[in-house]
Amino acid sequence: MKICDEARHILKQIAPEKRSDENVKLVCQNLVDTVPEFQDFPAYIQKSIVKRAYFQEFEPGRVIIRQNHRAYNYYFILSGIGLSKQNKNK
Repeated sequence: MKICDEARHILKQIAPEKRSDENVKLVCQNLVDTVPEFQDFPAYIQKSIVKRAYFQEFEPGRVIIRQNHRAYNYYFILSGIGLSKQNKNK
């Protein structure tokens, strides 16, 4: 999956509160076309996500979510691999 350069630019460079309706529309359409899971959300939720979303890149091995910690973000993995490791409670 690869989002187009323009959608990537919008999500990386334009602050969420400064995105135009046209920016949101372009990113929504691109995500619908490239991210199968994004299509599962109704259109109003897609728009809401794109109005708040930003694009992040992580180095291999970087922990982005920890078990039993409060989640503050929701992630779509556009490329690469996400691994899940379960902590064993003693």
